[in-house]
Amino acid sequence: MNLHYGLQFFKATHFGQVYNVVQDNPVSAHHVFDRLLDMGVIADYVSIDEWKSRLVKKAQDENDYILNVIAQSLGDLELYLKNKSIYDCSRFERALSANDLQQPVIDSEYFMKMHRPSDG
Repeated sequence: MNLHYGLQFFKATHFGQVYNVVQDNPVSAHHVFDRLLDMGVIADYVSIDEWKSRLVKKAQDENDYILNVIAQSLGDLELYLKNKSIYDCSRFERALSANDLQQPVIDSEYFMKMHRPSDG
């Protein structure tokens, strides 16, 4: 199937519908950060509370207004940072299947492809 035609059909047929497009079996954040540590992309990772504390201190030390606004708004966002919900994607998967489209598998290997240093 022509992908462009498939997307047009998909949009027309399923317009106005709500779909969860995250995977049912997501990679855990700890696994991702462990891989980043193994690759040397990061030196360490800390708890959300420690991260927030460091962010607030950096914003104050550098008198960075924008960073301070972000740091102050974290209280409102903390629920989302700790949310461990897994969403049902079955409607989205049925719509993709009906249109001969496939969602890429987002696993640790896919993530590593996105974060490998470029060859040139």
